Amino acid sequence: MQKFLIIIYFFVLSYILFQDKKKAFIPLSLATLISFVWVTKSGLFLYKGENYFILGINFYSFIGWITTFMIAFHVYRRLNQNKFLKITILYLFTLLSAEYIGYNFLHIRLDSNFEGLFGFSLLHLPWWGKCYYLTAGPVFVKLLERLPFKKNESII
Repeated sequence: MQKFLIIIYFFVLSYILFQDKKKAFIPLSLATLISFVWVTKSGLFLYKGENYFILGINFYSFIGWITTFMIAFHVYRRLNQNKFLKITILYLFTLLSAEYIGYNFLHIRLDSNFEGLFGFSLLHLPWWGKCYYLTAGPVFVKLLERLPFKKNESII
């Protein structure tokens, strides 16, 4: 299943990069950096069953987080009023739905025994991992808002 999802992630990333080619380099660089640090330093990403490592990095988690951030960037750029509130609600709904489907129907599970979020079958991580998952997307778009793109122009 992870192989299939990695392919889907590449298609989604390709679409976003094609659509946002002039403004995608900085968000992609930031997404890659944050994803690299999270996946390599958290020590959480060892799955039951399939694991695909490249240079010691779990590639499924790494490319999944990059894709998550780039989707947040792509959608955020297209929102109008109340952008941050809308992206936060959309991010949380999408994240929790994807986690629930991945865990319960696709059987993508970390090789750990952490309790799910509020007793539900999703986000089986330590408390600090849950905090990261729930805030990473909105924090990413806030970081992008603060980065300069060109003189007097924001990335988003």
